[in-house]
This record gives sequence, C-alpha cells and structure tokens, in this order.
Amino acid sequence: MLRLLGTLLTLIVIVLFVFFTSRNPDLVTIDYYFGEYAMPVAIIVVGSLFTGAMLGIFMSFAFIVKTRRNMKKLKRKIHTTEQEVSNLRNLPIRDSH
Repeated sequence: MLRLLGTLLTLIVIVLFVFFTSRNPDLVTIDYYFGEYAMPVAIIVVGSLFTGAMLGIFMSFAFIVKTRRNMKKLKRKIHTTEQEVSNLRNLPIRDSH
C-alpha cells in the first residue's frame, strides 16, 4: 500500500512538472562572473527546489546524528540502571533484630 502511494505521488509530481514546463517555456539569462547562460524558467525553479531540498537534508543530518548519539547514551544509562536494580533485588534482606 505504501509503495502504491509513493508511486502515485511520484506520478503526480511528474505530471505537475510537465504541466509547469509547458506553461513556462521562456528562457531566463543567468549572469555569472565569467559569463552568462540561458535556461528555461522551469529548469531554474526545479533546480532551486532540488538545491533547497538537498541543503535541508544536509542541515537535518547533524540533528539526526546528535539525536542518535543521545539515544545511545540514554540506552547505556538504562542498561546500567537495570543492572543496578537487578543487583539490589538479589541482595539478601538483613534484619537488625
């Protein structure tokens, strides 16, 4: 079911891209320091979206790594605490009477 949903979403994005490209055939000139280059508006917009998505993924990667490191640290702490509780349960009860 999830695969079907992904395929359907991909198909919708492709149809929207084709529609957007057909409606915006104009060329835009981009001036670089060393020259200039003319590209269709659709390519520039899609390239900008792709670049933004890649930057977003890259920026969230640091957060993911930090969260995983913290999760491992907490799992080790849980393990140590569980061992301590187990050791305390196994100690015999001493009566002072």
